[in-house]
Amino acid sequence: MSLPSLFDRGVTVAGRRVFLVEGDRKWTYLEADELIRGMASALVERGVTKATPVAVLSPNSAFGFMAVLAVLRAGGTWVPLNVRAEPQSSATYLSRTGTHLCVVHEDLADVAAEIQGHCAAESLPLGELVNAGHGASVGLPVVQPDDLAVLMPTGGTTGEPKAARLTHRVFDIFVANFLSGMPVADATATHLIAAPMTHAAGFLAFALMSKGATNIVHGQVDPVRILADIAAHKVTHLFLPPTVIYMLLAEPTLGVHDYSSLENFVYAAAPMSVAKLRDALTVFGPVMTQVYGQAEAPMTITYLSPSDHVAALRDAPGLLASCGRGTPFVELSVLDRAGTPVPPGTTGEICVRGDLVMECYHGDEPSDRSAWHHTGDVGHLDVNGYLFITDRLRDMIISGGFNIYPTEIEQVLWSHPAVQDCAVVGVPDPKWGEAVTAIVQLRNGHTVDDVELMQLVRARLGGMKTPKAIHFWRDLPRSPVGKVLRRKVRDTFWEGHDRAV
Repeated sequence: MSLPSLFDRGVTVAGRRVFLVEGDRKWTYLEADELIRGMASALVERGVTKATPVAVLSPNSAFGFMAVLAVLRAGGTWVPLNVRAEPQSSATYLSRTGTHLCVVHEDLADVAAEIQGHCAAESLPLGELVNAGHGASVGLPVVQPDDLAVLMPTGGTTGEPKAARLTHRVFDIFVANFLSGMPVADATATHLIAAPMTHAAGFLAFALMSKGATNIVHGQVDPVRILADIAAHKVTHLFLPPTVIYMLLAEPTLGVHDYSSLENFVYAAAPMSVAKLRDALTVFGPVMTQVYGQAEAPMTITYLSPSDHVAALRDAPGLLASCGRGTPFVELSVLDRAGTPVPPGTTGEICVRGDLVMECYHGDEPSDRSAWHHTGDVGHLDVNGYLFITDRLRDMIISGGFNIYPTEIEQVLWSHPAVQDCAVVGVPDPKWGEAVTAIVQLRNGHTVDDVELMQLVRARLGGMKTPKAIHFWRDLPRSPVGKVLRRKVRDTFWEGHDRAV
């Protein structure tokens, strides 16, 4: 199988069903298939062959998504560019991946020009590609499972992102994992793409297009519109990162609409506040669905089902802090520093292996697929196989000789009704080495002081994990996909120091 063949199945089972909706415009699967093949033909005529890297710089848009499918149909390799990334960073990524052609949405022509100032990539206007695709037809290659599909940028929160080489086989496994946990009947699902299509929201569309799903495309994150369109389009599937879910929960129009169509409201990309997760379950119903993955093993390492969420509320509230069990087509383990699996309840590094894992980083030699991929995440498995992520290895705070993980403290701070979001970091301290410090973003119209928040943490976690200081910031720095950049917050306090630990 391959990503083009997954779309072909959608054409077969739901050819006349609407594939994409953007504003007042709609495209059926058959209409989109004709245009995608024409765009792919135009790319082949421009010299795109198997494994040619082609970037797409576009906000969420129907034509942008079809351009991605056209690159893949032409046998090329999609190079995702996030529209919120710094142009120089995007240029560096294009150079690192050897990408010389970038399909550019007209709204981002100025950004593309700035990117071109730092690299040799040629811009191809998206509108020009769409126009060339009407009626164009040349022979297109047969895409194989082990062909390179995507050069996926890693998070890059501690430096320039690497490029994870993801084959079509990786996406076969991703889709198999997704559909085994979230079965979808042919031609019944409606998916809302509101988060960036360059990441999880676009990957969900890959899985759902094989079942003939309709995809509603939002150009940007708008909480009011998201809530309204769930009801208006009877949306069944939706992915949002926790930070956007917090925005929905704080939106005054939250209770106005009917959300009963939702089947799977998927969240991932960052730890979620357990308190806010409870609120989401109350508002949206028993549909919350968590997955865990990373660029190197996309999105479906583990799965916490809606029924798991319901059972957690009823019998085991601590389970809401889990990211679920390992999915069927991934091998999951928690290993110690020697590479030995640890017993249930023991903390170690989360490791995975199997065909969901990338081929290698671009520029490296292909890895042994039987070897463990080390995620860099710390956590433990319980006796029933549920995975609990403690934190990133690099984010651990060492204070007074003790290892302290920020997420545990953030969970407590998130539980306060005045807290919109937060980040906990270690800052330089002559006594403790690192002092636990919290940076808090408050909900609009809410107030709380640092003493009250410190008392809350002390009551739950004790004095050692209580922040020595709490700072209130209007906004927290975020990555292009909405993750709070804890490392960037930390760097604010370490500037001018000779060491970073």
